[in-house]
Amino acid sequence: MKIFLDFDRTLYDLDAFHVAARELLSSYGVSHEEYNESKSVFSRGSGLPGNSYTPEAHAEVLEKMLVKPLYPVATGIRKIAMEGRQLVFEDVSDFFRGTGECERVIVTFGDTEYQRCKIIGAGLDTRVDEIIVTSGGKWELMENHLKPGEVAVFIDDHRDYFLRPRENQSIYGIHLVRKSNTKNFCDGCHAPYHAGDLREALEIIKNLV
Repeated sequence: MKIFLDFDRTLYDLDAFHVAARELLSSYGVSHEEYNESKSVFSRGSGLPGNSYTPEAHAEVLEKMLVKPLYPVATGIRKIAMEGRQLVFEDVSDFFRGTGECERVIVTFGDTEYQRCKIIGAGLDTRVDEIIVTSGGKWELMENHLKPGEVAVFIDDHRDYFLRPRENQSIYGIHLVRKSNTKNFCDGCHAPYHAGDLREALEIIKNLV
C-alpha cells in the first residue's frame, strides 16, 4: 500500500512554527498583528493553492507594508525552518514505525525549494520514499502516481480536499483533525475516514491492509 501524507499540520506543527517566527520578528520590531497580516497575503487557505510562501517573499511583503528595510527577516525564518525537528508532531515516529512496509510519499503544496527545506530541517526526508511539492491540486497528481490496481491512502488535515465524494475508489481519504487545529472541521466533509491524530490513522490503515 502507498501512503500519501500531507506535511504542514499533518506531520509538522505549522502553528508552532508561526509562534516561533512571530516571536523572532517581534525582536525586529514587527508586531504580532503585522506578522499575521503580512502572512495572510500568501494563501486563500493554508495548504491550498494560492501564492507560494517563502521567507524572502514574506520579508518583501513586510518591507513594503512597514515601509522600512527588515534585512534579517528571511534569514531568521529560514533558520527556524532548518532547525525544525522539534516541530514534528510526537506521533509521527510511531506512525512511521507502524507503516514500515508501506511506501510513504509526502505530498505538499508550496514553493518547491522552501518546502523541501522545511522537510529536510524536520528530519523527515530520510523517513519517506518520495517528496512531491505541487503548486496545484493533489488528487489528480496522486491518481497519476498510482500504478494500475495499486491502492493508496491519502492523509490531510484540509477539509476542502474532501468536500465531494471521489469517484476513484483506489485512494482512501483520511481527514486528520488534530485537537490543536480549530480551522478544519469535518462538517460537510466526504472523507471515508476521520482521525484525531496519526495513531488513529494508523489503526485505520491496519484495518485496510
